[in-house]
Amino acid sequence: MDDAAFARLVSLACHDLRTPLATIVGFARTLARTAELDAQSARWVGLIDGAAHELDDLIDVLSIAARIERGEYDPPRVAIPIATLVEAGTPEGDVLVDESAVGTALSALLRAAERHGKATTPTWRADGRELLLGPLAPQAALVVSGSDERDLGALIGLLVLRSFGATVALAGDDLAVAFPA
Repeated sequence: MDDAAFARLVSLACHDLRTPLATIVGFARTLARTAELDAQSARWVGLIDGAAHELDDLIDVLSIAARIERGEYDPPRVAIPIATLVEAGTPEGDVLVDESAVGTALSALLRAAERHGKATTPTWRADGRELLLGPLAPQAALVVSGSDERDLGALIGLLVLRSFGATVALAGDDLAVAFPA
């Protein structure tokens, strides 16, 4: 199977996964809203809902990655202050991005940093024209930089950011993402 055929297969899989995922989300929300649940059951329904939303974000970035690989990704690019992407920090100018796609990519990298660096609590912040994710545990730094390819969300998040011309590199115990001026 060539790369274009594989990218099409991934795109179809993303499309076909959305219906059962919407059913899971819908029933989890219905249970949480209408059923009288004990504390343990309410916790489980919350975990189902949270995992479903994480899966939805992963499907979103996977779908974007398939379009990038097929050469069909032409997102709307809107000038926004860089700090609005992470809601923290001091911006220096605007970046031209698809806010939704970049936001999903940044969320995927944050989840990967949390999952692979349990001893730290990383956050995104804007510093001038860069977005910084940190502090990162050593293993998490390898994963979110793409050096250790064990997290699909992180790898796709990096692909999406780079499709907007961003450079991504480790800077101390942070991941630095710089968009073109």
